[in-house]
Amino acid sequence: MRGFFDNMSHEWTMRFIQHRVADKRIDRLIQKWLKAGVSEDGEWSETTIGTPQGAVVSPLLANVYLHHVFDLWIEVWREKVAKGKVMAIRYADDLVVGFEHRDEAERFLKEFGERLAKFAPGTASGEDAVDRVRTKRRTGARGAGRREAGEFHVSGVCA
Repeated sequence: MRGFFDNMSHEWTMRFIQHRVADKRIDRLIQKWLKAGVSEDGEWSETTIGTPQGAVVSPLLANVYLHHVFDLWIEVWREKVAKGKVMAIRYADDLVVGFEHRDEAERFLKEFGERLAKFAPGTASGEDAVDRVRTKRRTGARGAGRREAGEFHVSGVCA
């Protein structure tokens, strides 16, 4: 996801935190982190969206945020929408999602983009930078039904 840390909504972040944490002191501490601001060239500016760049709390807040925006949502999407197998791996704002059926992958990409627009406007789902793995069925008795890797593209590298 491109621009995720810069576009995390403070309001949604606090809602997600408060869903599990009832301690008002923790709420205030997190709000202070979010509103810490940015100092560039000796000029301080207020932050109303996003997490502080380089702050130790940013990955933690991103994981809480994406737990609600992505992890819980894809579980429901997988059960209610997908007909084929779906696998998802997420580390902070990087994710890999695999689908058995191409049409489901395309539907997911569209619906996830809509979800990001709701919870993190300005964040791009990476649609233009989607790395694709192409597969093909092996032929012949020995390899019938098994898959063989075709091209594998990662960040512009073809292996």
